[in-house]
Amino acid sequence: MLSLTVANANEVAIESPDRPFVVFISTQDCDTWVVPIRQTLKDLKAEFGKTVDFRELDASPSRLSTSRIAAKKLNILNIFIDSIGYATIVLVISGQRKLVQELVGPKDRTKYKQAIERALQPVDHPTSADTPPANTNQTKRQP
Repeated sequence: MLSLTVANANEVAIESPDRPFVVFISTQDCDTWVVPIRQTLKDLKAEFGKTVDFRELDASPSRLSTSRIAAKKLNILNIFIDSIGYATIVLVISGQRKLVQELVGPKDRTKYKQAIERALQPVDHPTSADTPPANTNQTKRQP
């Protein structure tokens, strides 16, 4: 798990721009929830670490500006800003930078795992078979 500090905020780039990732947003004064969530995410990183990136942002007032910079580099600044008021929250983000799920407070490992698996699902792109044919009911001119 990468904990962001002023020194490493510039090193937050995701390894692959289309790779899903999990962001754990917490504050320094909420150890009751932080410790179990951090352990669960550590276990999930061991399972999904080759296909999903894991990041941690500190929303404590003293670290907020650094975390905002990191969130901007991760292309999730708006999602991060919306999540600041929570004590602890885990965001599961798809490779297309869409929020798959936000989990406030500690959850069962299964809930995190299901959200990660949804983020790993391929995006449905319409194929030519899915695209309706163009309108061919044009009226022919009479001579």
